[in-house]
Amino acid sequence: MNLFVYGILLSPQILEVVTGKRFESEPAVLSDFERFAVSGKAYPAAIASKKSVIKGILLKNVDNYSLEVLDEFEGDEYKKLSIKVATKDEKKHQALVYVWNKDQKLLSGLWNPEILDEKTTEKYVNAFGH
Repeated sequence: MNLFVYGILLSPQILEVVTGKRFESEPAVLSDFERFAVSGKAYPAAIASKKSVIKGILLKNVDNYSLEVLDEFEGDEYKKLSIKVATKDEKKHQALVYVWNKDQKLLSGLWNPEILDEKTTEKYVNAFGH
């Protein structure tokens, strides 16, 4: 199964420490969604929003065990939807996407991927390291 990531899982180090694996990947965009910051957290939330796009990464051939681990990692703040995303060659790919499943009042402005600096990555790697 393919998985579209758009937040802290954009970091290969964080993705690998959470799943224990690396996946084939390529840049992709998710249309009609916007990425917001979750108040007081380092991670974002995707919310349906017409005429918006989220740039992220399409992870290919994610195995069921890794999806189960990611379900637990994402928690009940997110629900997993199957949505088409587009890659640079404009091909459409069906992918699972974790979208926000809680009150939108918990969101505060747009989330910037540049938050994934060395300090944030190290924090997550240390927290979830084996």
